[in-house]
Amino acid sequence: MYDKVKDQIQMFLRGFYELVPRDLISIFNFRELELLIAGLPNFDFDDLKAHIDFRGYTIESPQIVWFFEIIETLPKAELGLLL
Repeated sequence: MYDKVKDQIQMFLRGFYELVPRDLISIFNFRELELLIAGLPNFDFDDLKAHIDFRGYTIESPQIVWFFEIIETLPKAELGLLL
């Protein structure tokens, strides 16, 4: 797969490194770099609940209620890692 997009990746990286020198971003891992570029996501729990396929459970099932109670209290960074 890499061979099919190799040229595009090289051109992207060339342009990216023109904007942000490689030595300045080399201290970040991929997760930290993603947060720097995209920021923390906003999650719409109502939308998630409306479009999730529970497969054998319902929105009223205790396990689902507990799950949403927990994830709604998570910090955005942890929630992003979970979802």
